Amino acid sequence: ESPQIITGKLASWGNLLFERARNGVLRGGIGINRSVSLPDKGVELAVSTDRLDADAWKWTLYTAPGIKSPSATPRPVSQPPISRFVINAKYVRAFSNGFNCVSLQANADAAGWKIHVDAKEALGEIIWRTAGDGKVQARLDRLTLMSEEEQDVTPLGRPATPSSLPGLDVRAERFAKGKYQLGALELRAQNTKGLWKVEHISFTQPHTQFIGQGEWKQSERKSHLEFTLATEDIGAFLKTLGYGKMIQGGSAALTGRINWAGAPTGLDYKTLSGQFTVTAEKGRFQRIEPGMGRLLGVLSLQSIPRRISLDFDDIFSNGYAFDSIRGDINIASGIMHTAGKSGLIEIKGPPARIAMSGSASIPNETQNLKVNVQPQLSDAVAIGAAVVNPPVGAGLYVAQKVFRDPLEKMFSYDYTVTGKWAKPDVKKVGDRKRSVGDNERPYR
Repeated sequence: ESPQIITGKLASWGNLLFERARNGVLRGGIGINRSVSLPDKGVELAVSTDRLDADAWKWTLYTAPGIKSPSATPRPVSQPPISRFVINAKYVRAFSNGFNCVSLQANADAAGWKIHVDAKEALGEIIWRTAGDGKVQARLDRLTLMSEEEQDVTPLGRPATPSSLPGLDVRAERFAKGKYQLGALELRAQNTKGLWKVEHISFTQPHTQFIGQGEWKQSERKSHLEFTLATEDIGAFLKTLGYGKMIQGGSAALTGRINWAGAPTGLDYKTLSGQFTVTAEKGRFQRIEPGMGRLLGVLSLQSIPRRISLDFDDIFSNGYAFDSIRGDINIASGIMHTAGKSGLIEIKGPPARIAMSGSASIPNETQNLKVNVQPQLSDAVAIGAAVVNPPVGAGLYVAQKVFRDPLEKMFSYDYTVTGKWAKPDVKKVGDRKRSVGDNERPYR
């Protein structure tokens, strides 16, 4: 007996086409807002829509009474399984991220799925393997994921925090997180007995590389990351993060380890702990407007008033060069504290030597710092004296070196810096408070 062709419609939006024999359906197609054709085998689901919420469908199917999450081992079925997906949508919500102008084709094979995606935020090939906890292999030309602030939540307002993550082998030539362009991404991770281990993660830009490794203990809901960030051009790196006019040139390195409560898909600043060391050389802080760069704006020290006792040009308000920056930082509950043997962040440059100590809260974006500014005066004063009186100038130069720059220490100043990163409150010890953003310029 020849197979029967069965067609049907679902209201005005659905089209059905099946080939049926005496022992059941042989193959078929389901079209939503589009025509449908018979595939070579299995069932093809083709969808054209303005918006597709894959997360909502997953949440509905796997949290409804009597419906369990998908098993790694396929269950026997009496009808042919879905063998192909074709999706065209103006917007797709998946894995708590949004994707625009999506064209997706997915074909099933014996081990899982082979997927081609072309969207504004993603372009490339993905292979999904269903064995064990699953594994995703992706080779992408571009990939943009939402920032934590932009990400949606699941239906009924539940946070979109994963209960598990598959193994990953991902490469993306251009990767972005929210507005931040992070460069080429490489990520390798394995999921074994409740431990999601990141064997390697890196972001590579022309002058910058971030390399890390870590793990997520799912039973404890804790994430750990060890990392190194090195850049040969601080200014170029900050430009990729949206802060292009803060530092000119310079090299830097940041190494450390951090921990936080929750999944590795997003930092929880309130539980963040760990330590890191920062070093930088041969750069220049640019003129930074209040509110831009936040903590970086505090480090630039433009909120420090000029040296009141000396009628010199302001050394901070229009930016200044630095020869070196070094500091050790400890983090507990999202609050950074200066640490190390000196307990200071030290900035050395031609205009001045600066030493900072204290704390800064990442969740609250506030600081409580003590700053010592020691202008570089001694050599200039000695040279000036030598022009007028060479013996006196030579003696002054030798004396200031023997006694470790007494003139600089004599004219050094201490400040406290508190309040918000975007609007630090600065008080010279023994002087009235100045607030960045007041009608009166804080530098004059």
